[in-house]
Amino acid sequence: AKFAIDLEIKAAEQDLKDYIINKRKVSKVLTNDQKLNLINILNEKDNVTSRINKLKDKLANNNITRKEYGYAVRSLNNQNNRLSQGLLLIKKQAVETGAQKITETVEKQIKESGLEGGVKQMTSEEISKMDLGKNIDSKKASGEFGFIKQFKDGSFEIIINKDKPAVGTAAHEFMHAILNKTLSNNKKIQNQLAKELKSYVSTLKGEGVDKLKNRLNSYKNDEALGEETIVVMSESILDGSLKFNESFFTKIGDVIRRFLQDTGLKQVKFNTGRDVYN
Repeated sequence: AKFAIDLEIKAAEQDLKDYIINKRKVSKVLTNDQKLNLINILNEKDNVTSRINKLKDKLANNNITRKEYGYAVRSLNNQNNRLSQGLLLIKKQAVETGAQKITETVEKQIKESGLEGGVKQMTSEEISKMDLGKNIDSKKASGEFGFIKQFKDGSFEIIINKDKPAVGTAAHEFMHAILNKTLSNNKKIQNQLAKELKSYVSTLKGEGVDKLKNRLNSYKNDEALGEETIVVMSESILDGSLKFNESFFTKIGDVIRRFLQDTGLKQVKFNTGRDVYN
């Protein structure tokens, strides 16, 4: 059982190493030093595993005593734990950097779009003391990654929890602000898109898709379902959990086109499913 688990860990670490080396998105979040450090840590973890295996062979061949083996393996396991802590630290730094970059992008988009809104970063304690009205529990909100306050005059304020950085929070809430202006009076298109997406996703399999299914199924309120579906769909395309499928995106092309035309983009035209996806 331990051998099987070790194989899984090694495969996961190799996947992570390949991801770091090959994915362009990582280069936008990690500094060169962080990327190099991360790869070095993973290589060191490989070395630790190799040395433990060599110790096992020595023990099996009676070249070392079980006591000597125990001391050596304990030391190597401690080293491995320190390396794992190094990985977690880099991940934390990467998430914080990524979240800050997205927040800055959203702030820029709000300004360039001429929208009456802003982004505010606050601690969990500060959020818990906010007066958010009858419909929002400030204590509960303080445990979230972030949320959006939308006012009757059309303005809004995106609140980001500094104690719980997450890369997509600002973008997610900003999209709600956009959709509130463009889709608030068109529930039919919202819910039609939600129905098509849920129907299509129910036929898919895979870890990423399971997360997407769970997110879609968590929205029980029909009033919010359509808007949330569009936000989740966009995020899922960006993070790769919703892969391109020609027939599906061709099918929802008319819905997306009507949505865009209703927002004032009258000359929208899609030739292929890939156009819709893009």
